[in-house]
Amino acid sequence: MRLIQNASKIKGKTAIVRAALDVRQISDSLRLERSLKTLKHLKRQKAKIVIIAHRGRPERPSQNLSLKFLAPYFKKNLDKDIVFLPDHHFTKSRKNIEKSPDGSIFLLENLRFSKDEERNEPHFAHQLASLGDFYVNDAFSVSHRAHASVDAITKYLPSFAGFDLQNELRELRSIIRSPKKPMTLILGGGKALDKFSVIEKLYPNVQHILLGGILGNTFLRAQGLHMHPESIDGKVLPKAREWSSKRKIQIPPDLVWDTDGRALDIGPKTSEHYSKIIKKSKTIIWAGPMGMFEKARYRAGSEAIANAVAQNKGRSLVGGGETSTLLIQMGLDKKVGFLSTGGGAMLDFLAGKKLPGLEALK
Repeated sequence: MRLIQNASKIKGKTAIVRAALDVRQISDSLRLERSLKTLKHLKRQKAKIVIIAHRGRPERPSQNLSLKFLAPYFKKNLDKDIVFLPDHHFTKSRKNIEKSPDGSIFLLENLRFSKDEERNEPHFAHQLASLGDFYVNDAFSVSHRAHASVDAITKYLPSFAGFDLQNELRELRSIIRSPKKPMTLILGGGKALDKFSVIEKLYPNVQHILLGGILGNTFLRAQGLHMHPESIDGKVLPKAREWSSKRKIQIPPDLVWDTDGRALDIGPKTSEHYSKIIKKSKTIIWAGPMGMFEKARYRAGSEAIANAVAQNKGRSLVGGGETSTLLIQMGLDKKVGFLSTGGGAMLDFLAGKKLPGLEALK
């Protein structure tokens, strides 16, 4: 894997930087902040920069999901005017880039406004590549996607790993290869099938697995407790039945229910029990909140776990958009060991799966 700090003679060349900018608002600053190191490095080298990214899951182009609102953020933090490229008319954009002075910075409109992005369509990737001289992947959070701006584009340009991508990989590899014990894995939220893959991969190396959210509910159903269909993942249920007696797996002894019988948070006994385990742990990996923390009534369990992880003196790795949002809202994002920008990407990496964006850089 080639690293951006080792790229030479880039003055006056144009870098296409795949950044992770899928944020609802500028106050969701973690991903925006993490993108700056690579961009500032390229700016110092007097390279031209084309920032490319996606936002949301648009069915069609929509101003609500435009990247234009991010231009002021980059102007402020890079101390440079940002030229917004409002469409995917690459011939026109290429001419604008070519005639611009060294050090110019461009922001391309949402990649997912073109269906070819998610299709990993070679022609779209080739057109995207025509905007620059080399490519930088600095978006770990989408590196599990075989999309044109992550995978196919690397076939047409010299390609490098950006600083934030390198940092994510360094943290993940380190915590997997040399964890201090006892090690605790905390899994909540959705994406139950992806999270079960992490259990299968890491089970030999962890001492405790604390379950909440959909996965915890599904394990409770596997043990015979009646659960609302919306509270479980039926695809995971057969595996949950196979694994429900495993001694390392902890499931909630109590829950918080809504009036329709849906389990939407772990209960106070569970919070207390899990917090005691977390306090004694020397390595913690946490992905996914314990419940529907967006609503005050179902927030207590997630907050209890967040406080326990933040107070832990050992090493912690926390990932996923919802979990990150919770920590930021609580002012705890700087009190955990490492906050990953990846959700699905982090889970796939922990599960030992190959990530297309990383494979493409080899």
